[in-house]
Amino acid sequence: MLHTPNQQQIVSGVQFDNMGRRGEADRFPIHILYSGSLQGTDISQNSIRGSHQRCIVLDGTGNVTIASNVAVDNYGNCIDIGPNATDNTIRYVDALLHCSI
Repeated sequence: MLHTPNQQQIVSGVQFDNMGRRGEADRFPIHILYSGSLQGTDISQNSIRGSHQRCIVLDGTGNVTIASNVAVDNYGNCIDIGPNATDNTIRYVDALLHCSI
């Protein structure tokens, strides 16, 4: 989701298998980039398995809720919040313990 200001995004109940591209910039299973404030955006109850680069990435985006996602056998950080992302909520992080580098 790239440059979608003021557009609420809901990604819920999706299974992502073998996504992401290691060694390529901005290639992640779930990536919200430079969208400003996205009040009401919810990334929850998703399964991310075998990602080749990270799982959920936010940068330049605020007011997003990330909750109750499960990630297994992934490369890199499961959740990556960039320096330009503010006012986001991350809940139930303990479901993300199976990521590896």
